[in-house]
Amino acid sequence: MNVKREYVAGVVACAVCMACFVKNRGRSKGKIEVERKVLVDGGLRARIRKQGGVHKGTKRMVDTYYDKLDRGLCYRDAWLRSRSVDGRSCWEFKVGPGLNHVGHTAASYREYSGHEVPGGLAEYFEGVKIKEVTDLTASGLITVLVRVAATRDTYRMPCGLTVDIDCTDEGHVVAEIEALVCTEEEVPSARKKIDALCSLLEISPSAPPAPGKMETALHNQCPDLLEDLRKQRFGRTL
Repeated sequence: MNVKREYVAGVVACAVCMACFVKNRGRSKGKIEVERKVLVDGGLRARIRKQGGVHKGTKRMVDTYYDKLDRGLCYRDAWLRSRSVDGRSCWEFKVGPGLNHVGHTAASYREYSGHEVPGGLAEYFEGVKIKEVTDLTASGLITVLVRVAATRDTYRMPCGLTVDIDCTDEGHVVAEIEALVCTEEEVPSARKKIDALCSLLEISPSAPPAPGKMETALHNQCPDLLEDLRKQRFGRTL
């Protein structure tokens, strides 16, 4: 069965990608996350377990998103956050393909974390030397955009993909099916693996992506900004 072959093929590819990530983690190029957001129905967890998914744990996350005063990051599909997991915080920066990008239901982001973040931010703050992200908060160049608190259950699939099921304090529940790759050339293959897993989990590959935690937070906390972003965005959720 073709779907099954695509699903199993991810094991070797994931191992190669992880070796590449470990080799390059000291550089500031970041890694690439390919993810599809899907709605969570009552039977999804059972189908995940049926396909060999292993529950890796539950954690509490609080994300505080920051932006420039003119919202110059989010309008460029760039998202800076401080993520606190069980009380331990880390800076993360995600850059998407652009708000008006029309593409696959699985979006791709270049991600920077920890010491990589200042390098990723450099092009968005011309003429500003950024040694630490806290330099930007201290100088008032960035302010809080929204906060998102959620409980996350993580499942590891035999194909190497990860499924995160997040439930926010506001009651929004969404699953993120994710692959981690090293280069843009690997993105199409990752999307095929995500499509294959979606089929096994009885999720239509052609179904539109579900609204993400960020989109829901913007709806509740910054509705005018969300409406403005929606005017620029086609075919992708946040």
